[in-house]
Amino acid sequence: MNNPNSNKQGAPGQGKKNNNRRRHYNKNKSKNPNAQANGNGNNPGSSNSSKKRPFNNRRKQNPVKLSGLDFVTTKYLNLLEQHLQARRKYFENFDKVQGPALEKLEYNFIESQKVFLAFKERLSPEDLEAFEKHFNSYKPDFTYSSNHNIDPLETTIEVADEQIQDPHLLESQKRAFQDYSDDTEESMGSIDDYKKYKGITE
Repeated sequence: MNNPNSNKQGAPGQGKKNNNRRRHYNKNKSKNPNAQANGNGNNPGSSNSSKKRPFNNRRKQNPVKLSGLDFVTTKYLNLLEQHLQARRKYFENFDKVQGPALEKLEYNFIESQKVFLAFKERLSPEDLEAFEKHFNSYKPDFTYSSNHNIDPLETTIEVADEQIQDPHLLESQKRAFQDYSDDTEESMGSIDDYKKYKGITE
């Protein structure tokens, strides 16, 4: 016996709906042909999601507070670096800028030097002692003085004025001072007299 439902036809318009669904599916599929090839699509593990940084990496970490010798040395070296930078900028740009720009460089140079030199004065007795032990703990080196039998202590050297020689004088000028050392007569006359005496004609 034949199945009574085998020859049953579908409802009117059902075939058109199925065709429209297939067309819309194919259109959506053709809009992004590289989606499936690249494996991006709506996959939560795509490259876009991988670019996001974890939230913990964006959080600012609390700075470490230094104390004692660590604070003193860090502050001292920081002020020293600031002064060296200000000095370098001032001398490098001394002949390149003028007016307020040069005055600002000079001001920064002088003020950084003042702050650096006054650093030790603002330290507490405990920090000052730690500073001196850290930076000035090296013993004096007497190797050179002991090898040459020289007194390592500072001595006062007395030098007379006549012993001091001008390094810029020529040998001829030095001899002239000796040859005319007895000449105490004051020179008199005008520039014209000098030119006439020397035979200089214009």
